[in-house]
Formats: sequence, C-alpha cells, structure tokens
Amino acid sequence: MAVMTLSSQTRHNLKRLFQRTKWFFTPLALTFLLAATWQSRLIICDTLEHSLPVYFILAVLTWMAAQLLSPLFVRIVLNGCGTKVCYQQILDLHLRYLPARYIPGGIWHTVARVGGLHQLGVHSLNLSSFVILENLVALGVTLTAGGILVGFYQSGSFWQPIGFLSAAISLVVLIFCPMMLNRFILKTVGSVNCINYISSVIISTIFWFFATMSFLLFISSLPNSFVISDWLEIIGAYLFSWGMGFIAIFAPQGVGIFEVVAADIMPTNLPFSALVALLAGFRLVVLIADVLMWVGWFSWKFFKKSFSV
Repeated sequence: MAVMTLSSQTRHNLKRLFQRTKWFFTPLALTFLLAATWQSRLIICDTLEHSLPVYFILAVLTWMAAQLLSPLFVRIVLNGCGTKVCYQQILDLHLRYLPARYIPGGIWHTVARVGGLHQLGVHSLNLSSFVILENLVALGVTLTAGGILVGFYQSGSFWQPIGFLSAAISLVVLIFCPMMLNRFILKTVGSVNCINYISSVIISTIFWFFATMSFLLFISSLPNSFVISDWLEIIGAYLFSWGMGFIAIFAPQGVGIFEVVAADIMPTNLPFSALVALLAGFRLVVLIADVLMWVGWFSWKFFKKSFSV
C-alpha cells in the first residue's frame, strides 16, 4: 500500500512539475521570439516587402485541406478498436473545439475531443488507444522521414547522428506500437488489427504531406530567403523540427523549439535571429487556417439548420 501511495505521489509531483515547466517555458519562448523579431526587424521588413502573398494564401488553403484528414485518422483507429463513430461526428468535434488549441497547455483540443467522443459512447480504453496512436504515429511519421533527410543532408554536422538515431527509434515505435496497445491497453476490449493500423499510418502520412506542402508554400512566399532548390532538405528540416518540438513536452505545441531547430538546419543565408522570427510566421498560417475552418464550420451548420426549417 505504501509503495502504491509513493508511486501515486511521484506521478502527481511529476505532473505538477511538467505543468509548471510549461507555464514557465511558454512566456520565455514567446519573449525570445519577440526579441529575435525586434533584433532582425529591418531584415524581416525587407523580406516582407518582397513577399508573394499568393503563396501565403495557398499555404493557408492547403493547411485547411489537411484538417479534413485528422478526423478520418480518428475514425479508422476507433473502428479498428471496435467502436463505430461516423466521420461527420468526429469532424464536428475536431472543428468545434479548434479554439482549444490556443489555450495554454497545448492539450485542451485533445481533451475536448476525448470528452465529446466519450459522450458518444466510446469506451475509455478505446479513447486512450486513439490518443496514444494519434501522437505516436504522428511522431513516428515525422521523425522517421525527417530524421532520414536531416541525417542525409547534414553530413558531418551535429544533427546527422541525431537525425539517423531519431529515425531508427521512430521506425521501431511505428512497428511495435499496435502490439503494445493490444497487449497493455485494449486487452479484451478490442484490438487494432494490421489493416486498420497500416491505414491509419497512410492517412497520417497523407496529412503530413499536406502539412509539408503548406510549409513549402509558406517558404515560397518569402523569395530570396531560402535555398528553394533544396526542397528535400527543407522538407526534412520541417518534419524533423516539428518532431523535436513535439517531444519537448515542456514546450506547448513545440513553440520556440521548432523554430530554433529548423533555423539551425534550414538552407539559408539569413541571420539566425531573422530566420527564427520568419519561421515563427508559419504559426500564423496555421492560426488563420484554424480560424477559417472554425468559422466556416459553424456558418455551414447555421445555414444548414436555417434552410432545413
């Protein structure tokens, strides 16, 4: 009993430590990004003056399209676990709670969706499996592809062994993840079969293809800032940096970590501080896409209800 109490107390203390670390790191990261922006304001202003807005708009539209794939991933995973939930219900939860992404902490969009799925009758173990798969598959896809590309293009640098190592570990996680879920989480409630798991990995890969295209379009909107001919190197830098930001649990949504890692491995002649600030601008693409999808969804539901009366 004492051992169980100690274990529970340890988990509670670790949880509080992570929460306090997040609350401390977030303003620190934002202050760093603001300082980098101010320090490089002249370079940034010159870059924005020569920007191509059409590519920025296309980046937003591409990210909006990617949003439609996330609910499909959830549907495949839940169906694989033996729970039938229709795509439109999951899409409604996904889009309705998009503003929760921007609540400090970085987990509230997932928490809100889990609560909504629980109200639809999804078993708690299936919900745990969905959350684990959503995070591990995303991490596995991004770091496997990104790590390989970074390891290849960063020959002789600090990042080469890290890239290859992260790719190897992520690939192992992708391979053994469903077996661990079936054995330790789902047990008698259900199981994720091979076909459903492969389908979920394919959907996640397609999602990250759209996300990468959105990032490349954003980069294209800033001409003369990057070595645009090195598409694969830019793709590797984006996927790898996102993965690094994701595993930095003290940084909600990888804020600060993504920008710093990407700035260190992106092919460009810009100063480090200017590059960090410009890369942070991609979060504006995601924000605008989220807002448009959220407003569009509620507008569509309102007009649908109005015309059906």
